[in-house]
Amino acid sequence: MIDHENSIILENVSCDRGNRTVIKNLSLKISSGKSFTIKGQNGSGKSTFLRMLAGFQKSINGKILFKGKSIFSNQQEYQNKIFYLSENNPIKNTLSCYENLFFWAEIEGMENQLQTALEFQNLENYKNLPAKFLSMGQKRRLNLSRLAITQKKIWLLDEPINGLDKESVLKLCKVIEAHLANQGIVVIATHVDLNLETDTFYL
Repeated sequence: MIDHENSIILENVSCDRGNRTVIKNLSLKISSGKSFTIKGQNGSGKSTFLRMLAGFQKSINGKILFKGKSIFSNQQEYQNKIFYLSENNPIKNTLSCYENLFFWAEIEGMENQLQTALEFQNLENYKNLPAKFLSMGQKRRLNLSRLAITQKKIWLLDEPINGLDKESVLKLCKVIEAHLANQGIVVIATHVDLNLETDTFYL
């Protein structure tokens, strides 16, 4: 199967976690401008699926293609297109919210969007607070604020709404919809509904 669109294609992919096969002979296409949701209970393999799409974990058989080429043919170039949000928040606890965002924005060349990032998840009042004093929900919001400063095309989000209030979830959905309108790709692993127009695969 050859595809020259900006799409991710899985062809007969299987993947193990430990001694258990969590994905077996899966074929699907994740198109640009579309969101794709992986649903299942804790331990069903949702995180494994995202790590496999990110190229962090290889499948035991089958192919994963992007723009018609294996994601491992030029792995670094492919991974440079990915924003991967794990369940663990990669935050430097000794830095303030602003300093954490500045660190990420500098990597992306998006320093001019720092205020937008703070406003995205209502963190303006915490900008100078060291991250170690944030609650788990606030740390999650800080991590999600990176979506306002990333130019990555492919977003892989692992349980993104854990610890979020209703307003924060609505803001997240709006930024996802804007990314899709710009022909981005969003893959979300979750066990709850986000009220997004999405294709869904159940593990």
